[in-house]
Amino acid sequence: MGQKMKKILFIFITLISSTALAARHGATEQELIEVGGSTEEIAQCLNEKFKEYNPPVPLQEKLKQIFNDQDLFTKLEESKNPKALLESQGLKVIQLRSPADTVVVEHPRLPGYVIKFMRISAPKVSKTKLRGTFRTPKISDRVVHAQEIEHIINEKKLKYIGVPHKYFYCIRDIATVIAEKIQASTRTFKNLTEQEIKEILTVVVEAEGMLDIRIRNMIITKNKIIFIDTEHAKTDNWWSIIKKYLDELKKAVNPRYHYLLDRFKKTQEKKARERHHKHK
Repeated sequence: MGQKMKKILFIFITLISSTALAARHGATEQELIEVGGSTEEIAQCLNEKFKEYNPPVPLQEKLKQIFNDQDLFTKLEESKNPKALLESQGLKVIQLRSPADTVVVEHPRLPGYVIKFMRISAPKVSKTKLRGTFRTPKISDRVVHAQEIEHIINEKKLKYIGVPHKYFYCIRDIATVIAEKIQASTRTFKNLTEQEIKEILTVVVEAEGMLDIRIRNMIITKNKIIFIDTEHAKTDNWWSIIKKYLDELKKAVNPRYHYLLDRFKKTQEKKARERHHKHK
């Protein structure tokens, strides 16, 4: 065996050994990248990292059955009709901008839930070094924030606000969030009471940065207002989001409660100015 082939073999064996060693000792996803970990190992690492947010075992098994196609993302990227491809696998497509973005679906195996999934970027190997393209999926934020908002609801004893219960789980190169499906009632924003509006504004302040605040991201049920989108707001200027949301909300609610929104906006504007001057 030539020296060059021996060197290649040595690197290959070292790589395999390092990967196994890292996995055995609770390596982080970044450490797994550095030793060339597979998507399966990284998925396992993430499931352990977010263990408290994993679904019960029966739901995990159903997710594995739903996403049993090991080449799903390759097929989606190559397909001229990715929606039809997903439907052929029994998935009802709710949102599909592109296979590279978060996809939202439902499946009869999981009645009462909505599934959001995205690809976990796999590590790549160049000729000279390992180059990790993996990043912890943003999709996990939705689950973490949902539970943090549940804590706010309990701590502030809010009676009329809710969030869907959400779980995070990875299968191979697929990161998923399964969320409780919320059924809207016939109530509208015009029907909201004074106390309900006050509780909405409490959440807006307490959950700063944890919600993508939009009217379209709220569902009104018979007894509660549900914040369904717990993705982190895509801006550092949180106050600009609040202002837009307050304008939306003011147009939607009964005019008799406009004073609540005007007073809230005035108070928050003052606090925003004080924070700005403090950080100058």
